[in-house]
Amino acid sequence: MAAIIVHAGAAAHKTVLQREGCEKAAQEAYKLLTEGKSALDAVEVAVCALEDNPLMDAGHGSVLNAAGEVEMDAMIADGSSLNYGSVAGVRNISNPISLARMVMDDTPHVMLIGEGANLFAKEKGVPEVDPDELVTAEAKEAYQTFKQYSSVVDNVFNTDDNLGHDTVGAVAIDLHGNIAAGTSTGGISLKRVGRVGDSPLIGCGGVADNGVGGVSCTGHGESIAKVLLAQRSLSTLQAKNGVDAEGALRESLEYMLERVGGRGGTIMVTKNGDVAKHYTTRRMAWASVSKTGQLDSGL
Repeated sequence: MAAIIVHAGAAAHKTVLQREGCEKAAQEAYKLLTEGKSALDAVEVAVCALEDNPLMDAGHGSVLNAAGEVEMDAMIADGSSLNYGSVAGVRNISNPISLARMVMDDTPHVMLIGEGANLFAKEKGVPEVDPDELVTAEAKEAYQTFKQYSSVVDNVFNTDDNLGHDTVGAVAIDLHGNIAAGTSTGGISLKRVGRVGDSPLIGCGGVADNGVGGVSCTGHGESIAKVLLAQRSLSTLQAKNGVDAEGALRESLEYMLERVGGRGGTIMVTKNGDVAKHYTTRRMAWASVSKTGQLDSGL
């Protein structure tokens, strides 16, 4: 039994090309799963593929903060050991998800931030890239567009026409029943320098537990963090008999909207290998390969 689901963010401007990017990432990762690779490997490969796609707000498609700079966050979670690694505010590497995994595998810590994360990347021999290589013309255009807002985080994302933000993520289960989840983001256009949302926070932007399932989230980071959206989704699935995976995601997202006014999207793989997604924004690009090998995708 192997399955994977990926997302490219819950924002209004999703396109067919982003959905196709999700399909490619899911298929590449699923192939690894069928070859006996771990869920962690599959999630890292899938998220790297999305980070390498300039259409996504992660890695090579990251948006710009208020100072016109790139600051990226990422996390990866292991449902077998409950280990987790994350980075926040990294600036000049292509694949923050891989650096997050190095934090998990090669340090006693769960999170490194800013200069410390970049110093660790140097120590591990991670190649540096010119930050300009991570910035697309669309990101520069968004930077100019959102200068008109006093607070992009509050005034833009929490509408059903949200723009200027995306997150990518993946959740997988491997042939041994191990589950992993990963999330990566370039943040929100014109965010305050040093702002960190939900994406690198365990239980908020993602979580994995072999006994229940795994979740990756996207949306308004402050709202997601306030309600611990990833963990709430797993807890809802575990606590309520008769609630399926999609129902658990729906209940958790509706709670976030009602309680703190935040919109977003979530993907899940359960311990039984079922995949699910739900979102309260107008669109979310996603793709999955089910435990029967069926590819599905949507916007």
